[in-house]
Amino acid sequence: MGVEEWVSMYEQELDDYHAILIKILADRLAEAFAELMHERVRKEFWGYAKEEQLDVFSMIREEYQGIRPAPGYPACPEHSEKKTLFDLLDAEKSVNIQLTENYAMYPGASVSGFYFSHPLAQYFNLGRISKDQLADYAKRKNFSIEETEKLLNTNLNY
Repeated sequence: MGVEEWVSMYEQELDDYHAILIKILADRLAEAFAELMHERVRKEFWGYAKEEQLDVFSMIREEYQGIRPAPGYPACPEHSEKKTLFDLLDAEKSVNIQLTENYAMYPGASVSGFYFSHPLAQYFNLGRISKDQLADYAKRKNFSIEETEKLLNTNLNY
């Protein structure tokens, strides 16, 4: 979309204010598009809420059926599942978004998430994880304990 070129131009002019504004605008547009896509999934693609009519405030309060949790948020604090999504969707090739070695998305104004349509689906925070839980998770992911501790460091209870 040309965001990097605009940011680079403003940074070369030492205009950090406008460079930051461009980055913020790109981020908000990505989030707005994610909301639009979630609405289209509910109404068109999966069609389980064809008659849904929500105003902006109802959308913000997430008064729709289903949830859209994303890796990195409290319900999914572990980012490595983005790799699974990217592989399934061939995202690097099809939409030109890359994952860094720490699973951050580049460009930064990118979003990803999981869609759950069940009427009882709800968000929750992952609590604190004990060593035995971490070991079990690491085994199921085929990751080392050290790598898994790094991925879930803010959720460890030890």
